[in-house]
Amino acid sequence: MLFGNKNEFALEIEINNFFDDDFIGEGIFNVHIKNKRYGLTDMYATTFLYIVDELSKFYSTRINGDFNFEKNTKEEIASCFYDQWFTENDLTAYSTNLIASTKSLVEWAPESAFDDGSHVIHIDRNNTTRIIGFKSCERNGTSMIEKNSIREANLSRDEFKEIILCAYNFLKKHGN
Repeated sequence: MLFGNKNEFALEIEINNFFDDDFIGEGIFNVHIKNKRYGLTDMYATTFLYIVDELSKFYSTRINGDFNFEKNTKEEIASCFYDQWFTENDLTAYSTNLIASTKSLVEWAPESAFDDGSHVIHIDRNNTTRIIGFKSCERNGTSMIEKNSIREANLSRDEFKEIILCAYNFLKKHGN
């Protein structure tokens, strides 16, 4: 089931199986940003237990709303965030403000969906939600962001919440 539009922002959920416990199931949970897929595509690779909680949190709470990234590109935000949390790269190329802000960002964390190296961050600013996705990889023992994997979508907060709520309700309906 697809919620949203892959050309802009969408969530894709395919359920393979739900078990007896609430929301413990398996299938596919992918995020699409500007026609780029983030997440695993194997029908047995994703468990839904934490994804339901994440969707509920994103719908009901403004996330990363205290930061002003208007002057920063998606590449700057993704690179600084990734370098701080996942590499030992020198951060001197980044401004002090960007380092402090990206250090505090909350990332989407359904780790069972994003074991493919995908990262998705959304920033709520005023009535807009800015969504940035990228994929990481390792080459020659060095962690880095995959070339050409960074995508960004900007939606009204209401449109973003509607997509999240529809996906959440779908999982709730099928999980019980």
